[in-house]
Formats: sequence, structure tokens, C-alpha cells
Amino acid sequence: MSLFCTVSQRPAPAPLNLLALLQALQDLSRRMCQAAENGQWDTVAEMQETSAALIARLRPHIDDSTALPADVQACKQETLLAL
Repeated sequence: MSLFCTVSQRPAPAPLNLLALLQALQDLSRRMCQAAENGQWDTVAEMQETSAALIARLRPHIDDSTALPADVQACKQETLLAL
């Protein structure tokens, strides 16, 4: 099975779940930056695994053409720009 599929091959994302994932990624990114600034590299490495898992869950929806509520779309855009 291809990693990339068409919109019709996957269910539309649940907006609240997508928003929660985006907010979790934003929070994790901030905490990773703080840990890096403090030289806590083991913590950064551990957080990287969590970050990769969140990104894997988000990846199918990043280019999704499904219309999202305005607040979810804004959070999605803000998160993607921050990364």
C-alpha cells in the first residue's frame, strides 16, 4: 500500500482530533526547544520520538483538501509555519 493515497481512499479527519494533534505538536515543539536551550539532550531525543509519532498521525491530513472549521484551519497553518 502506498504511503500517499487520494482523499477518497481515507476518511476525513475529525476536526477536533486534528486540532488536538496540532496543539500537542505545538506544545511538544516548545518543550523540545526549552530542553535544547537547557542542554537536556536526552530529553530532546525522547521527545523526538513522540514528535515523530504525532507527525506520522498528522501527515495524511496535511495536504487534505477537506474543508476544516476556521479555528482548526488556523491552528493547522500556524503549526505548519512554526515547524
